[in-house]
Amino acid sequence: MPADTDEECPLCHEGHLVLKASRFGPFMGCSRYPKCKFRRAIGTNGEVPEPKLLDEACPVCGKPLQQRTGRYGEFVGCSGYPDCKYIKRDAAQAEAKPTGEKCPQCGEGQLVERTGRFGPFVACSRYPECKYRANIGKDGKVREGPKVLDEPCPVCGKPLVERRGRYGPFKSCSDYPKCPGPKGAKKVEV
Repeated sequence: MPADTDEECPLCHEGHLVLKASRFGPFMGCSRYPKCKFRRAIGTNGEVPEPKLLDEACPVCGKPLQQRTGRYGEFVGCSGYPDCKYIKRDAAQAEAKPTGEKCPQCGEGQLVERTGRFGPFVACSRYPECKYRANIGKDGKVREGPKVLDEPCPVCGKPLVERRGRYGPFKSCSDYPKCPGPKGAKKVEV
């Protein structure tokens, strides 16, 4: 059961703030939820984490940058948020690390390791001309995508690919979901 506080909701001024818990940690939300969606993150000790102002100015609007805590950890952003949405990217995270391998799709570019919102992956250095990418598993090895087969799709004519599903390998169209592919295709023998 959420714990009531006597603090008035700063958004709607009708409800009061309630202490709640989520998978991202404790927070304070309006008692009138879902009509009022106000929420404020609080630390594990029950205090509101205050952003720390830095001496650096925002390159977009000129206001000072501040160190804040979000659901993905600490980050540096503009103190003029939400008017200015500038976020300073970490130089080590933004740079692509070359792996020394050629791109298997185009053969011209080099594979580079990058970090995205779902974790590390490798991609072609010629992006956006070449859209090759593959995820890196928890073991550190590259997990390849579907294997392209020599057979054409009976519906659209594009090549079929072999994918792995929960019941094992199967054939589907490389243009899925635009093309539904072969219906009732037999299981691929491996």
